[in-house]
Amino acid sequence: MTMATPAPRVSEKDTPARRRGVLVVDDNATLRELLVRGLRWEGFEACGAEDALHAIVLLDGFRPDLIVTDVQMPGMSGLEFAGIVRERDTATPVLVISGRDAESDKAAAFAAGADAYLVKPFGWAELLHRVQTLLGPAASAEMSPRGQERRSPFMTSPAIASADQTPAAPGSAAR
Repeated sequence: MTMATPAPRVSEKDTPARRRGVLVVDDNATLRELLVRGLRWEGFEACGAEDALHAIVLLDGFRPDLIVTDVQMPGMSGLEFAGIVRERDTATPVLVISGRDAESDKAAAFAAGADAYLVKPFGWAELLHRVQTLLGPAASAEMSPRGQERRSPFMTSPAIASADQTPAAPGSAAR
């Protein structure tokens, strides 16, 4: 009688870490693409949706560890979207980004289910700090070391502009 050989033990160090996923929802295509590319550059798996309805469809196949959503979008607002996310999933953090900085706007976002609120324009380092805080200590360890400033290479300014002032990619004229 032959005995089966036990499977080798696999430790966490032996298996590649899953990249943390971030879903970016913003109707401003330039800002959405900058955020997605920057987050990928930082070591995250990131994808974007042009509005809340597209994001809901994406959530059927992509289980992000974090959702970043704008507030003002055509169709469904980011706050309505945050409420739907909360009904389906209470664990995934939601970071709301908005050009509105009134306390009432922030309170409405938190009431809708947001975990954090970031006012545009914001710096890349500030965004990364919020992402790390929402994802926990493991997110800091997973991020690629890209220099002291923690700026994405395609940004010409450390601030990510509001919808009125879109950051330019290298080699293009600033608006």
